[in-house]
Amino acid sequence: MMWFERTRFEWLRRVRAEWGAGPHMSCLAGMEQIVDELLADPGEAPALLHEFGRRCAIDEFPIEHTMEWMRVLLECAPRRVRRALDRMEHSVMVAHGWVAGTAERRRWSQVDVTSMQVMELRLHEQYDRCASLGVHPNEAHALAVFEADVGDLGAMARAALVDVVSTEAHRRFRCGETISATPTGRLVVLTDRVPGLAETVRFVVDAVNASPIGSGSRVRGWVEPLANDRLHLDSHMASLAS
Repeated sequence: MMWFERTRFEWLRRVRAEWGAGPHMSCLAGMEQIVDELLADPGEAPALLHEFGRRCAIDEFPIEHTMEWMRVLLECAPRRVRRALDRMEHSVMVAHGWVAGTAERRRWSQVDVTSMQVMELRLHEQYDRCASLGVHPNEAHALAVFEADVGDLGAMARAALVDVVSTEAHRRFRCGETISATPTGRLVVLTDRVPGLAETVRFVVDAVNASPIGSGSRVRGWVEPLANDRLHLDSHMASLAS
């Protein structure tokens, strides 16, 4: 394990110990690549810190927690990295990223798209329900995942594409399923595992790729199975969010 991986591991351990190890905290594990890059190359700090703040906001964490988690990361980092990162302008970049993420989050709420925190809490409810009924979660539910290859498109184009995907997903999945967005632009739909599910996913993908807004990008979709043991849920959500 490299030094920055050890630092990131210690950071996550301290954050979970101080703020709780509830299901919503696994969202932070999805940012491990950003944290690793930040520690390995502080010269890229402005863009990486902006993205750190943005993702915390999209996952509905308050600005106070966001700034505290960055402070804890600096405490865990080696002294040379701490000296390079502990600057006022870098704190400003985290705050700017958080404001940008809040604006995205507000836009998503207008099309009834939730954060991955909500998705994870909803999944825990379904695990409880399946346990009470004696049903295997993998037989009752699945996740439909849609991912856009946005290439060099900017934030506004990415947001517009998410809007189109969410509109089609709401049209095709009509049973009140939770639809969540990851900070990287994936849309995840909690759905019943029913015959024709793969075909429904294809309908959404074809409709989005035929849309003028989808020009210059390509959306793909797949059915993601759920593990029957919720022990794997945190790592599953972190993987989807990364």
